[in-house]
Amino acid sequence: MRLSAASAKLLKEEWGNTGALVVGRHLYDMTNAWGGRHPMDVTTVVLTHRPPQDRPVADENFVLVTEGIEAAVAKAQEIAGEKTVVVNGGQMARQCLGAGLLDEIGIELVPVVLGGGTPLFADLGATPAQFDGPTTLVEGTGVTHIRYRVKE
Repeated sequence: MRLSAASAKLLKEEWGNTGALVVGRHLYDMTNAWGGRHPMDVTTVVLTHRPPQDRPVADENFVLVTEGIEAAVAKAQEIAGEKTVVVNGGQMARQCLGAGLLDEIGIELVPVVLGGGTPLFADLGATPAQFDGPTTLVEGTGVTHIRYRVKE
């Protein structure tokens, strides 16, 4: 992966402080479980309603959780210890935001208009979402990294 110096510095710091990830089953399947280990080289908690039959429920690479977003985040926090838990975008981020489980959101703004896709915060329902910041604003080459704190 080719990054500008500014992007590389930010991501090195953030990835170095990441202790576990939370992703949904759709991303897990779409990436074919990243070939067996997530590129960030941390244990990944997968929230699913239907665990795959060909994989163990837990190992050093993946932990499959079926009890809901709160249980998935709690498991990731247990794994991460003092480090940060990162929640992948889309459905997992929406569920965490709705459950009050997000402290911060990160957006990688790239100047490309796709014309379709799923909005990051679609279907929040009655959940109000307010943010402080930006707390971090880093201009890379072809991308702006923006971080906001979630207001309680």
